[in-house]
Amino acid sequence: MHTATMTQRFGVPALVAATFHVVLLFGFRPPVPISFGAIVADPPIKLPPMPVELIAPPHIEPEITTDPVKPLNKPGPVKPVTEVNSVPFKPELATTPFSPPTTRLPSNEKTLPQEWGDGSKGLPAIGGPNGPPIFRDGDLDATPRAKVQVSPEYPFAMRQAGIEGSVNIEFDVDASGRVVSARVLSSTQRDFDDAAVRAVLKWRFEPGRRHGKAVPFRMIVPIGFTVTDEK
Repeated sequence: MHTATMTQRFGVPALVAATFHVVLLFGFRPPVPISFGAIVADPPIKLPPMPVELIAPPHIEPEITTDPVKPLNKPGPVKPVTEVNSVPFKPELATTPFSPPTTRLPSNEKTLPQEWGDGSKGLPAIGGPNGPPIFRDGDLDATPRAKVQVSPEYPFAMRQAGIEGSVNIEFDVDASGRVVSARVLSSTQRDFDDAAVRAVLKWRFEPGRRHGKAVPFRMIVPIGFTVTDEK
C-alpha cells in the first residue's frame, strides 16, 4: 500500500518533467543563419518603337460670299459749254484828237498799272497833260486789227445759274498796240465786269496809224456772255 502510494505520488510529476526536457531538447533548435545576397533588378523591358503617323486635318473649302454688284452712278448732266461772243468793233467816230475829261473816272474803272509792259514804268499816261494825244478809231488811217484777243472767263456762279449778259468796255491802246487801260461803261450784270476787263487788258493790236505814224488810240467794244447747251 505504501509503495503504490509513492508511485502514484511521484510518478506523474516525474513524467511531466521528462516530457518537458524532451521538448526542450528537440523543440528548440538554434536559428539557421540566413544569408542575404544582392537583389538584382530585372532589366527594363524594351518596347519596339511605335510608328507615329500624322493625319492631316480634312481640307475645308472656304466659303466665298459675293456681294451684289452695286450699279455705278449714272453720270450727271453735262455742264453747258460757254461761249463768249466777240462782237466786231464799233468805235466811236471823232474828228478831233480826244482829250480825256478832267473829272474823276468811275469807281468801276479797271486800269492797267504803268509798271506792266515793256519799259512803260514812269512814262506819262497817254492822253494825259504830259502824254501823247489819243485818237479815236475814226481818226486813224485804218482800223487796227487785233493780233491777240483773249476770251474772258465765264464766272462760275453765273454759268451754273445760266445767267447771260454783256459788258461794254472802253480801252486805250498805246502806239505799240498794247492795251494799257480798260474800264466798264455799262453792263447787264456787274458780275461779268471784272472778267471782261481782265480779258481786254491782255489784248494786242497792230499799231494804230495817223498819216503813217503810229499813235495811241481808244476803242469801245461790247463783250457778250452766252451759255450754250452742247447736244
